[in-house]
Amino acid sequence: TEACAATRVHGDQSEAMLDARMRCLDRRLERVNQLVSELGTLPRDQVSRAVEIASDLPGLDDCADAEQLGAAVPLPRDPAVRAGVESVDDGLAHVLAVEQTGHYPDALALARPLVGRAQALAYPPLHAEALAVLGRLHAQVGEHAAAVAALEEASAMAAGAHADDVAADALVELIWATAEAGQGARALAMAAGATAAVARTHDPRLEATLVSQLGTAALTAGDAAGAIAQLERALALTERAWGPTHVR
Repeated sequence: TEACAATRVHGDQSEAMLDARMRCLDRRLERVNQLVSELGTLPRDQVSRAVEIASDLPGLDDCADAEQLGAAVPLPRDPAVRAGVESVDDGLAHVLAVEQTGHYPDALALARPLVGRAQALAYPPLHAEALAVLGRLHAQVGEHAAAVAALEEASAMAAGAHADDVAADALVELIWATAEAGQGARALAMAAGATAAVARTHDPRLEATLVSQLGTAALTAGDAAGAIAQLERALALTERAWGPTHVR
């Protein structure tokens, strides 16, 4: 309603921005739809985790961030290619729902063909996002070298396409995957670039996640004092971003 009124009632937003906001909101809604479907497949003894799982769904604030949406690469004009983009988007939403329920190998198997489909569409933001999801899932199953390679490619591709949110996500995940591979010092060396990328997203949740990952990297590097400092800051940022009673 707010997105529509900004264009059709108040006249302070362009039709192009309305389209961008609606696509963002549609993708968020698809995440909800896919997660609800996936929760319906859980055994009865796992249903109690539904609230915890759903609490990690992304917020809607970035769907009103005109600066970020305006900088994004426009969708392809060709209707067939646009339909392909939407199909891969839906596939990624399904992968993320499977991941959220903890079925990492299944999610990884679903993600692999989506990367190829995204690449064939020649729409870099989507290809980068698919690579970022693939990289994170490689890390979830302990395939750290594959994770780092995919996330490095994803972050570079997203940066080149001005997909700031995807680039920042990929860099945060890259720090985590690199630390998980036992390379804490290398992960910490990425801090400045990742911090700058996250700042461009205006996303306090992502900032809190980044600082938490830097704490993990410091611990892996053998810097316990540095890890404590980062994790204390991460705790404060997390409480501010999600609220003090959130499961995180």
